[in-house]
Amino acid sequence: MKAQLEKIPFGQTAWICRKFSLPRFHYPWHFHPELELTLILSSRGTRFVGDKIDSFKEGDLVFLGADLPHVWLNDKNHKGKAESIVLQFRQELFSSQLIPEKEHIRILHLFQKARRGLLLGGRLRDNVEKSLTKMMTLEPIPGLSLFLEILDGMSLSREYRPIASAGYEPLLNGEDSLRMNKVFQFLHGHFKEDIFEKEMGALIGMSPSAFSRYFKRRTGTTFASFLIDLRLSHACKLLIESDRTIAEICFESGFLNLSNFNRQFLRRKGCSPKAYRQRAIALI
Repeated sequence: MKAQLEKIPFGQTAWICRKFSLPRFHYPWHFHPELELTLILSSRGTRFVGDKIDSFKEGDLVFLGADLPHVWLNDKNHKGKAESIVLQFRQELFSSQLIPEKEHIRILHLFQKARRGLLLGGRLRDNVEKSLTKMMTLEPIPGLSLFLEILDGMSLSREYRPIASAGYEPLLNGEDSLRMNKVFQFLHGHFKEDIFEKEMGALIGMSPSAFSRYFKRRTGTTFASFLIDLRLSHACKLLIESDRTIAEICFESGFLNLSNFNRQFLRRKGCSPKAYRQRAIALI
């Protein structure tokens, strides 16, 4: 999927740590050569990273590698603030002259893994959250020291999982980013409805067959498969956050019948909706 290039406003340093407090997360589908740690402080919605669709919530912490397209979108009924802390930095900051060779190699290996995006968990997530919060209050020199501690701790840990698929390769030409953002915004707002390639093609000035080829080239999957993933992501959120029945969640997520919903859920999630809910409740 082609994405919009973001230019990050660095000052005199090669890294920047900012807190965002907004009515909604409004950034479009975008990428940048800098690496990024994003901590969600408040709000919920859908996260797109590379070719993966997931729900996000307060406390989620993601590490994004260079040039990895991403966007966070809030739900329609979102109320309150959308807040996050975002740390962005240039990879060239980490030369072998700045840190010892052993640690340098280990951190570069972490950066390579982050090209798929990493969702942090466990004690690692907790430690990085504390450090990011503290960084907001520090001057550049002590901030850099804490920053190096964060990366060293991440490179030593295994408490994370990849987000995008192993074979994902982003298309980084940003010339049609507005076109893809139209598609993303429409799907996010209308995924519960019957949506056809003819309708999507008309939205961006293409025939149905041209849109089908265009979408698959840029996402690595078919439009129908992408729409199913988006609906299942919403269903997973409802299974965890609500006490609605499986049937209610099926139709609320845009599926037309319960048997197809159960079949698609089992195929893509590896378990039934009921088992997914039970596992999630056990972990909360």
